[in-house]
Amino acid sequence: MTLAQLRREYHQKICTQIIRIKGKGETSYPNFADGNNRSSVTIAWNIFRQLKCDKNPESLTGQETGRQFEHLTQEFITNAFNLLQHLRPGKWLYEVGKLAISSFYQ
Repeated sequence: MTLAQLRREYHQKICTQIIRIKGKGETSYPNFADGNNRSSVTIAWNIFRQLKCDKNPESLTGQETGRQFEHLTQEFITNAFNLLQHLRPGKWLYEVGKLAISSFYQ
């Protein structure tokens, strides 16, 4: 698999497993947009179209969406860096949710 194929697969999974349409009719928007901000809604619709997502009205909670995004992104990063072993050799571990944000300097 190439990085381009991996990226397409990642985007497709985001479309099918995460992106949903909120609202109805002219006030509908992708679930990652700020529905009260016209620019945010416009940008979200442009991303939605570029990813070639299908409109999915099924709702997800913010927590479900966040967990799924973390999982899909971790999977993508793991697979992408495995393809780049010749540039970044070594055994690497990619984890999600193991450290609290308070563990980092802020």
